[in-house]
Amino acid sequence: VFADISRRWFPLDALSFRPSVTANSLRGALEHLAHLAPILKPAILDACAEAMMLDGEILTAEYELLRVAAVLIECPMPPRLPLR
Repeated sequence: VFADISRRWFPLDALSFRPSVTANSLRGALEHLAHLAPILKPAILDACAEAMMLDGEILTAEYELLRVAAVLIECPMPPRLPLR
């Protein structure tokens, strides 16, 4: 799934899936993403949201984690609006 999404949004050879993610590796990745050009950051969040929607629903915890990542890479996003 990660490879499909990364090829669609970021056709870079540098991206790869890591089956084991640690807090340190996540922090390092977020620090790296924070240095991207601002115009690229929304595409990162879009790719994450696309991955979250693969199972057909977005849990509140998933959305909140995405919002935390958005703040850490300095790309704010709106709060989740209730569905009607």
